[in-house]
Amino acid sequence: MTERHVRVVMLRRGKVAQNPLPKTRQRYYKALGKMIAEARIGLLMTQQELADRIGLSRVSVSNIERGRQQILIHQASALADALKIKKGAFLP
Repeated sequence: MTERHVRVVMLRRGKVAQNPLPKTRQRYYKALGKMIAEARIGLLMTQQELADRIGLSRVSVSNIERGRQQILIHQASALADALKIKKGAFLP
């Protein structure tokens, strides 16, 4: 049974999966979010200031920092620039 199949079955049974990502991906995005939050706080920057610099909403920044939202490559590049860290730091 594939991961997608499991999600479809869960939805049919009225159960919604909290996070459909495999465990290793979940850990990656949580670790990435933690790194982003720590870098932002280290620069004394608010989530809103970071959001304004990278063209996302404050809610998106919050979700990224919590590992709930995946980021696109151009967003990762903008984040690295705004946080003054190497772009390769986001790679596992």
